[in-house]
Amino acid sequence: MTDTIPALSKPGFRSPARKRQIIFDIALNDLNYRQIAAKHSVTKQYVAQVAVANRADIDELRAEVVEKQRELWVMDPYQRALERVTDIERLKEEMRFLEEARDAFFDAMGGDTPEPIGEQWLKLLEAKHKLLRMLEESAGQLPQRSAPVHASDESLHHVVEGVDMSRVQQAMFGE
Repeated sequence: MTDTIPALSKPGFRSPARKRQIIFDIALNDLNYRQIAAKHSVTKQYVAQVAVANRADIDELRAEVVEKQRELWVMDPYQRALERVTDIERLKEEMRFLEEARDAFFDAMGGDTPEPIGEQWLKLLEAKHKLLRMLEESAGQLPQRSAPVHASDESLHHVVEGVDMSRVQQAMFGE
């Protein structure tokens, strides 16, 4: 009777594709064995067996993932900083262009003092300052943004050296 059961429905059979997916999930190291087992409808013990039996493949996949991450410029702090500095230089160049255009127009019109630069220049300035702040934060020159610390509910008692508070109260309230 077992001859009539298709191979895919036999207990314990796992397709090579399913096994490869499990190996890949183990290599990514995003999920623990229990989560991988639930994702692929297998037991935790099976995932552990696959991990032990395919350790070389898992290590090779992990090395590939690390290499791919290194290729991404976003993952490299130096490359991110370089990109931000390049963007800042482009913004400065655009701001200079706007200033020169304003000055040329003002010279052509024959005025004494140039008009303020328009809204576009202010937006470029704001973008430049945001990039500078991100660059400073990533370099550790500024503290990371965090939630403000709230004061406790306890009341404070201030002491002013050299002042007699009873005399101050007497002078204020006539006591």
